[in-house]
Amino acid sequence: MQAEFESLENNNTWTLVQEQKDRKVLPGKWVYKVKYGADGQIVKYKARCVAKLQKKDLHLGQMDEKSAYLHSIIEEEIYLEQPEGFVKQGENGQKLVCKLNKSIYGLKQAARN
Repeated sequence: MQAEFESLENNNTWTLVQEQKDRKVLPGKWVYKVKYGADGQIVKYKARCVAKLQKKDLHLGQMDEKSAYLHSIIEEEIYLEQPEGFVKQGENGQKLVCKLNKSIYGLKQAARN
């Protein structure tokens, strides 16, 4: 989780801003996966911070590219909850949310961008 969070921060994926009552904030979650090698042994544990927005029932092949969707800039104004375990508060204790600067897994825009 720490490596994924640092990758998101290093890529300037979001900016923390004060929550606005007139804006919808998308829920987020951590998705965990165990990666296995060709011999069936565990190679690594992976965590991804994703937007809980869309469910797809697709069967696809997989390629592991670190932070593949985190490089494209989005034009829409989208707000996401801060990732669980990495929540920061504003100076006066107000709730902060992530204003997305770039695509994140789970967004409809991610594949398009």
